Amino acid sequence: MNLVPDRTTAFIATALLPVATVILGVYCRTLSNVWIWQVVLGICIIAALAAYLSYRNIIKPVRDLRSVTDTFLKLIAKGIMDQATSDGITADLDVLTIRHPWNKLLQSWFVLGWNYNSSDRAPGALQFHVSKGVCGQVYRQKRDAFINIEGTEVDFGFTEEDMQRLQIGDVAAVYAWPIFRLDHDGHAGKVIGVLSFYAKGAGSGATIAGKLRIYKELLSSLRDILSRVMSK
Repeated sequence: MNLVPDRTTAFIATALLPVATVILGVYCRTLSNVWIWQVVLGICIIAALAAYLSYRNIIKPVRDLRSVTDTFLKLIAKGIMDQATSDGITADLDVLTIRHPWNKLLQSWFVLGWNYNSSDRAPGALQFHVSKGVCGQVYRQKRDAFINIEGTEVDFGFTEEDMQRLQIGDVAAVYAWPIFRLDHDGHAGKVIGVLSFYAKGAGSGATIAGKLRIYKELLSSLRDILSRVMSK
């Protein structure tokens, strides 16, 4: 027997809560002080019921969907990580989304939306300005970029504090791809995120460069899937 009502019932119950609260509030004025606490208790019970219905019918399904999405992405990304493992590379994958924090007026920031090794980085744990890093270059130029950082003296905009906070001091190479918002015909529009494949350890960049075509095919396929998913 399913004791959880459907979404229509939950919506009606939640919508009626303010009305019920007002009616009970008016009714309180006609009662003696002895009965007011019982009416207040009734309001609390209705509020708790509405919160429970909202959780079971709105919040929990979203959490379940997030779990399914995580499993799906890891299944698709496994081919990339298997290739890196077979090449002796320690690598990881990030999906960075674009956000406009309320306390950063008119600024765009990268925020970690998904990580392959989710035990290392939780969503939202990684944040930096879109002008920084290889991902920032990809965001601005709207095309993929592979950078072998070893021996490179290019300034990516990160301070020493940034390097420590973001834990990217030992990154040897980055291959990043723009994630586009697609229109109804599948045409790419604005950049809404960046897929970042990065490797650690000496010689990783040279290894990836030697097999760039393979990694290009794998990453472009994952990027195309992300563009479709994130455009919904």
